[in-house]
Amino acid sequence: ANGAGKRMVHNCKVKVFGKDAFKDAPKNITYLGTEWANNPIVRGDVLVSHLLSNMGGDKYPERRDELINILDIDPKWRMHQVSDGERRRVQLVLGLIQPWNLLLMDEVTVDLDVLVRSDLLNFLKNETEARKATIVYATHIFDGLGDWPSHIAHIKQLITYLRRNMVSPLLKVVEQWLREDLRELRLQAEERKKLSQDQDKGLLGNEKPRTKWDDLSENVTAYGDKYYNYWNH
Repeated sequence: ANGAGKRMVHNCKVKVFGKDAFKDAPKNITYLGTEWANNPIVRGDVLVSHLLSNMGGDKYPERRDELINILDIDPKWRMHQVSDGERRRVQLVLGLIQPWNLLLMDEVTVDLDVLVRSDLLNFLKNETEARKATIVYATHIFDGLGDWPSHIAHIKQLITYLRRNMVSPLLKVVEQWLREDLRELRLQAEERKKLSQDQDKGLLGNEKPRTKWDDLSENVTAYGDKYYNYWNH
């Protein structure tokens, strides 16, 4: 969920394949996020075929051709003329050409149609099974995932709950989690609101006792000079 803490790292070490993720990061890690599509470089007049060659397409021709077929891209496309959805598909091909041991994906299938997304997920699952690779996928779109993941991480207020062996459809399970989270957030908001109101009313023991001056000062017109003195400095 938004604001759950996916990007926040606790004060502890993060290791990937037994190595420090910040000091000694292992090789063959690929990250695919939404930022790439907004890069001015990939919005210029560049042939897709040139990008493919630069990213290892000639070194891995079979993977390149399979991904081109799955994501339905044309190497003759020019990047300044393609749509956002086509640009996203080019990004995925470029990012997946070279074999990876760990793939980090952040909402990169949002622009894909149903068939392309399904074929891509099947390709990725086959990759993990054939090469024993790992994928960490952050997404709000659960349609079609079904039994695709082996583990589900439910992040709630910076705490990660690891789930596995799901028996219910994934979308239903996640919907239940989100509704529970929403109820808790609303209860917390109500408690904060009530606490703030109580503080304003002085119900926490900070209210000063009411004096005669408080009564008189509320209506100077009614009491006039009988209780009030006026002078100039």
